[in-house]
Parts: sequence; C-alpha cells; structure tokens
Amino acid sequence: MSTGIPVSIAELLQAFLNTTLFDTAYLHLGTGEVMFHNPRRHSEAQNEEIETTIFSDEDWLEIPYLDSDEEHAEMAAFAHSISDEIAKSKLISALSADKPFRQFRAVLTANPKIAQRWHIKRLEIAIKRAVEFCEAVDIAPEDPSWAALAESVHQNRTQSTARQWLAKLPASTAKKKSGRRPAGTKHKKQI
Repeated sequence: MSTGIPVSIAELLQAFLNTTLFDTAYLHLGTGEVMFHNPRRHSEAQNEEIETTIFSDEDWLEIPYLDSDEEHAEMAAFAHSISDEIAKSKLISALSADKPFRQFRAVLTANPKIAQRWHIKRLEIAIKRAVEFCEAVDIAPEDPSWAALAESVHQNRTQSTARQWLAKLPASTAKKKSGRRPAGTKHKKQI
C-alpha cells in the first residue's frame, strides 16, 4: 500500500511540467510540500539555505525532468500526430532547424489550435510521469482525485484527464516555455 502524502496534485503537475536544468522542483515525502528552486533567481545565501534544507533531509526527492533528447522526441511524436499536413510539415521542419525548441514554439504561436493540442499533450505527459514517479517511490497524494488520475494512466486515457486538469491549473503553467537539461545530467535524489 502506498504511503499517502498531503501534496497538491496541481503543484505536483506544475513541477512535472516546469522542471528544467535551472528550474528544479523537490517533493517532501513527509509534508507533501513542493519546493521550486532556480539558483539564478536567488542570492548566494538564499541558495545555500535552500540547498541545505533539501540536501540535509532524506525526505526531499527531486522531481525528475525530461532531458532535451526526451523532450525533442515528445515534440516529434506530437508533430507526426497532427492531421493538418501544413502544420505537421512546419512542426517537423522546426524540429530539424537550428534552435529547434524555439522554432517549434514559434510554429505553435502562429497556430493557436495546434498550440492548445500541444499544451494538452504536455499535460498528458506530465500526468503519466507524475503517476509513474509516485508509484516508483511508493507514495500517493491523499487528494481523492489521485486515484482517478492514476487509473486514467493505467487505462491509457490521459487525454480527457489532461483536458480536465488543464482547466484547473494556472494558465501560465501548462503553456510555460520548455526548458532543457543536458542529457544525462542528474541530481542527488532524482528518481
């Protein structure tokens, strides 16, 4: 039986959507607190305090991230799934261009309907990763909607679940530009 923790599902999903090389997130197994940290946004003293808090307590786990190769693969899979041949071609070309992530975002900016589908797809990926992470460390948010969220992953019906959760998250969360962490870069407590 998984250990229940009082974590906000919305905060957990935000962490899975927004972790990058510099924007890391940590989950406290005892309290359910989600801590976001970007060393570039804090003073040296604040960074030391945050890092001391996180690394001195075994209950803090780093929320895993998608490295740039994984994220690129997800973007490519999404691009190939688009039925609009013109949009598909533009997305695929963007991913082959210099600065593919920036080019991909530019195509999405010019195509709001495709962008909305991408935001839903990103949230589907985040939901799946959050469920897999929680199961790997044998925890489950105490929120009653967690069971339905996990079931949607196990039954491979995350698209409708992602649509529902997209409405619950702050608008900027699911649409935040993607950041990348070099492949193979890991932190101490990453799963």
